[in-house]
Amino acid sequence: MHERVASGLTIRAPRNEDVSSIAALLASVEIVLDGRAESTKEDVRFFWSWPGFEVERDAWIVEAEGSFVGYAWVWGPRLPQPDYDARLSLRLPDFPTDAAHLLLDQMEDRVVEKSRADDAGTLPRLAIPCTAADLGKRDLLEARGYRPVRTFFRMQRALEGTSERAAWPAETSVGTIRDRADEEDLYRVLIDSFAEHYGYMPEPFDEWRRRNLDHSEYAPTLSFVVRRGGEAVAGSLNYRSPDEGTVGMIGVRRPWRRLGLGRALLLHSFDAFRSAGLLVAKLGVDSENADRAVALYESVGMSVTRRNTLYGRTLETS
Repeated sequence: MHERVASGLTIRAPRNEDVSSIAALLASVEIVLDGRAESTKEDVRFFWSWPGFEVERDAWIVEAEGSFVGYAWVWGPRLPQPDYDARLSLRLPDFPTDAAHLLLDQMEDRVVEKSRADDAGTLPRLAIPCTAADLGKRDLLEARGYRPVRTFFRMQRALEGTSERAAWPAETSVGTIRDRADEEDLYRVLIDSFAEHYGYMPEPFDEWRRRNLDHSEYAPTLSFVVRRGGEAVAGSLNYRSPDEGTVGMIGVRRPWRRLGLGRALLLHSFDAFRSAGLLVAKLGVDSENADRAVALYESVGMSVTRRNTLYGRTLETS
């Protein structure tokens, strides 16, 4: 798809040869907002590999005078809700308003198109995250009718120095992820643990695996399944970058909560990160988590370093 507009912008679907430039745009935005880059070429390709994602129809780049000034994608629906995930990244500090509107038009049109094709019977909602520091994007979304839906925290702690050790309940064993059977146990634990959480989406194991384990930073030797009496009751899906360990998902099945398993699993993960030479542990959490996860993370030394608000808008399909 190519479309030239009066302001001199070009919008089109990305191609394989664009991956490096897209990653560079994302990293430059992160440096302005957070002081450091996180996105990589692997991240760009990883999202393109999600089940049901069509790069030529679900992603767009905007160019101005040969430079990338905006990038966006949509994915979904996140059944059983008619919600569509999305990302919208725009060059900073010179926020390109025209490019932003152009991308949002494409994103909204694609969600409407997908919703009609699915014949869902309910109006779709497009959800776009925005960090607290990205005031230009916040104002743009609000002007377009998007409203705050949920706030998520990035939390982290340094791993240097001494740390509280994990205290496991009796008859508990913990092991790393060694094979497909362990992966399936971890999947069942996390699917069960998150069943009542905001944005929960049940999905088959193979699709879940593609969206969570096929990233190069997935660390099976730093991820864990906790068992009692041979039954998988808790688990932690973790990732590593050169100097950071990320707790991607951590959960305890409801019948085994209030035994200290979540706290022990966190501390065990931190210890594994430290032993692997990592300097920082981080994770993301829903600020309104009903299981008081934020308080748990604070109790093990983590603090909030970033706030991301999810902005949503219900789209008309007629």
